[in-house]
Amino acid sequence: MSETLSITISLNDYDSLNHDKETYGKSRKILSTMNGLINQIILNYTCDCKEKIKNNNIRLSSHNSKVFKFRPSNETKEYILSNSDSFDLEKNSIPTYIRYILNCFTKLQNSNKVKILYKDIIDKIELAIAAKKKISYINSNNESRIISPLYIHEDKNINALYLIGLNGKGDSTSYRIFRISKIKVEKENIDYSNNDKIVIDARLVHEGPVFLDEKPEKIILKLTENGKYRYTNEKLFRPMYSKANDDIFEFYCTHKQIKYYFFKLGKEVTVISPDDLRNEFVSMYEKALQTYIQ
Repeated sequence: MSETLSITISLNDYDSLNHDKETYGKSRKILSTMNGLINQIILNYTCDCKEKIKNNNIRLSSHNSKVFKFRPSNETKEYILSNSDSFDLEKNSIPTYIRYILNCFTKLQNSNKVKILYKDIIDKIELAIAAKKKISYINSNNESRIISPLYIHEDKNINALYLIGLNGKGDSTSYRIFRISKIKVEKENIDYSNNDKIVIDARLVHEGPVFLDEKPEKIILKLTENGKYRYTNEKLFRPMYSKANDDIFEFYCTHKQIKYYFFKLGKEVTVISPDDLRNEFVSMYEKALQTYIQ
């Protein structure tokens, strides 16, 4: 196999890969170059491209294609050559195989892309969960965190993978896996109870993984008729109310979720309590107003 391969793919596929490089390369240096990204895809993505190659359903011309140089790692070379039968390399060139596997990859949802690009990190998390060990990780801001891992949770609403567990204080926490740059399984055992898991499971159902980092509390809002209509129909990240009486709604959730969901409703919602959340809304609206006044 040549040291450098000339790969031809569609412009759409190239733009998609470049976007993935920019997105995932922020946390993992190995993914910050096109070479590193493609090596990870080839090594970790099981894709049966034979049928695609047989049907030749990728039609490329000079105006809708991109030619670029790819330098496979030694590990990638060994992997391709050792699986030459699967890749049908007697009939197809290695660049042709790579073109088709990249085409398959670009069509995946983000959560499935993360499963491929972060396979080594996910494997370590699953190992720690099985062994009931804590893990330490470095995030995209180069900050170190220790967590007792409970789950890898897939949020199908936004096609994202989260590490779910307990932080050092024993509180529930979540973190997007694609923002983890390094991870280590520690010797210290996980310390959690069945009740911890029950509480987290309930919160995942009602709040989703995005809002686990804060403790929930009772929050009371007043909604206009239009506010109630929008609350009924706009479902993404919507907090579930525990009580409702005409236009007064009581929630048990985090400030973060209330702000995330209700801020966009503007005059259709009023925070009745708690006072600190009400003041946060006032401050956010004042800052938004200043943008137009200045």
